[in-house]
Amino acid sequence: FFGLKCFSMASLAKAIRQNAESDDLDLEGYGPDDCEELAEHAFKEPIICTQMIRISFTCGGGKKVRQKYSPDLPKMICDALRAVGYTEDKGAALSVDSQGTFKYQHDTGKDLKYVHVFPFVKIEEQKDNTVRLGGYKVDDMPPEIKCTIAEMSTFKELVKEKCPSYTQKRCLLKAMKEVQARYEEFEKRMAEMKPLTDEEQELYDSQVEMADKLKFLTKEVEGMVNGGKMTRSEISILTAEFQDKLKKVNEAMNGASEAKKTKLEVQQKMIMDQLAKLKDRQPITPKLKNVVEIVEVREKIAKLKASMGAMKAIEDAEEKLRKLKLEQQGWYWKEVPEEDKKDPSAVKKKK
Repeated sequence: FFGLKCFSMASLAKAIRQNAESDDLDLEGYGPDDCEELAEHAFKEPIICTQMIRISFTCGGGKKVRQKYSPDLPKMICDALRAVGYTEDKGAALSVDSQGTFKYQHDTGKDLKYVHVFPFVKIEEQKDNTVRLGGYKVDDMPPEIKCTIAEMSTFKELVKEKCPSYTQKRCLLKAMKEVQARYEEFEKRMAEMKPLTDEEQELYDSQVEMADKLKFLTKEVEGMVNGGKMTRSEISILTAEFQDKLKKVNEAMNGASEAKKTKLEVQQKMIMDQLAKLKDRQPITPKLKNVVEIVEVREKIAKLKASMGAMKAIEDAEEKLRKLKLEQQGWYWKEVPEEDKKDPSAVKKKK
């Protein structure tokens, strides 16, 4: 007699299909007939869910728990799964590509044996109950819209936390100017008695102190240029932009009237002054958030995988790593020069 069943296999199979979520279950006390019933009723047909799932069964272990399980239970489960069309895949992961597979694992750290099942699934879109504002999902709003509707104090915190670099602040400023242009277009239409859509009206009504925000952000961007808070890459990019502008001004001066030439000479001097300032600027070294933490979590994941650690622990660590990297990157990460994106794994962990 091995262990004590907590649920009938029919009830367990029904629960798996109804929950349609990743879960960890214990098969203490179950035998060969139970495994066949489980495979038949829980896994033969695709499970309807909103994303790929994994069901992990504890089915054996060392001497502390071996009396709870039949010694052949892992084989029984695997054979039952094969009978309903599943195949063993030691590289299976929480991905739709792995549906219809299973893999056996002996966690030597916990001295427990598992069979991880990646069911056949039918992915259905989850009903969208998301709160929206101005046509945007609140959770997925682009940065410029979040900043547009935020209170001034919150806006300043977002700029500090999400746009630490010159490049990121400049991108936000450009995007917010584009939003401001939309608002001006809305105002023009309203002045002409042309109605806005409900979403446009909601977005327009939600703006908070846009003029002051643009003034603040412009000052922040200019302050980074004038205060020498740019990386070598950022200085190089801005220098190239000014050189291109200077070339266009010089070309425009050829054949220009005296009045226009005078205006162009003023522009020329301003650009040349900016180039001279940039030439004298000492670059700063990029500073990334969470570098030490990211290195530590990566090392933890590597150790867990090397020792065949519990899948749940690996997934939790990978989720923590994802969050740390998102926090490190902030907004407009794709626009940050590649030279400024140091690989955290290449940084030695601080002692």
